[in-house]
Amino acid sequence: VQASSSVSSQRFGEESTAIGLRTLSVKMEEIKGRKGETRFGLRLEGASGNKVHEIASEGEQRCVALAAFLRELSQASHHSTLVFDDPVSSLDHWHHQRIAERLAREAGVRQVIVFTHSTSFLHDLQQAARDSTVELCILHLEWGDGVPGKCREGLPWDWKTADERFDKLEKRQREIST
Repeated sequence: VQASSSVSSQRFGEESTAIGLRTLSVKMEEIKGRKGETRFGLRLEGASGNKVHEIASEGEQRCVALAAFLRELSQASHHSTLVFDDPVSSLDHWHHQRIAERLAREAGVRQVIVFTHSTSFLHDLQQAARDSTVELCILHLEWGDGVPGKCREGLPWDWKTADERFDKLEKRQREIST
């Protein structure tokens, strides 16, 4: 049990570093559980008994939670799909890049679905996917025929570049004129 405890703690540290948690020193430690059950807790180093949620900002808490989830995932024997809903809310652009890189690496092992409202995070995901040669599929949800939740390929109109908008308008003009 001690070996797996130190491996879990080390893995948590690696995940914390990978996603860019650098403002807090948080350690994962084994805590007492029922017989045959291994449980872990988080300890904030140098905080004289304060809990992580009492000291950490919302963004730091999100990083700690994501690192703990990815640590747990590294122990799993399955390769189930992961779904993240805006994993970078409350985080700065530096964290966007680090988390995008980590999610792209995970996408090499399993399908990763990410919902986001952040154009900068989407850009970071696109770059991380290119760098890691992971296939990226971009879809967006919009209102269609008076109904919300229509799934469309590509970026929404507001996120397209000027060239992409002109191209789409020219294609639509040709369709109308024929």
